[in-house]
Amino acid sequence: MNEVSLGEIMEKILVSLMVPAVEECYDILLPPFLTVEEILDLLVKALAEITRNRYVSSGSEVLCNAEYQIIYDKKNTIEECRICNGDTLIII
Repeated sequence: MNEVSLGEIMEKILVSLMVPAVEECYDILLPPFLTVEEILDLLVKALAEITRNRYVSSGSEVLCNAEYQIIYDKKNTIEECRICNGDTLIII
């Protein structure tokens, strides 16, 4: 079993992820150094698994900020997008 240090957790950003396709919301930790594209790849796989395949990837998902209605550039890192603790994101 992999152990996660407190330092590693504190470096991550806690956000709420709304998933309209399955009408669910999840609290997730995002590593700030990954790109939006890398995060989307991980999220699509995780969502399929935790929803028991109710979530089906379109292959063209985007990550958006719910409050500011911003679509994040897939090439930017989470940190470059200025995603902060407590933000609500939407995957569509």
